[in-house]
Amino acid sequence: MVGESVTALADFLCGYPLFILLIGGGFYLFLRSGMVSLRLLPAAFSELRGKQSRESGRQISSIQALTSVVAATVGMGNIAGVAIALVMG
Repeated sequence: MVGESVTALADFLCGYPLFILLIGGGFYLFLRSGMVSLRLLPAAFSELRGKQSRESGRQISSIQALTSVVAATVGMGNIAGVAIALVMG
């Protein structure tokens, strides 16, 4: 009896209320940060296109750093996705 009510509550909360909370929270934080991801997007692209100066002491270029971060993120997503699929399935 208690288990059924907990399951019903969890099913309700993990539907539209959670969706609205996540989207609303993300939108609030986006506005609260001053829309930095959109404001600085041109600067990010110009940094990626720019020439790397030898005097800066960097070991890798900006594009190499970006691609390694994207590769790590995608790789972790694949590992977590497989783990979740095994647990669920």
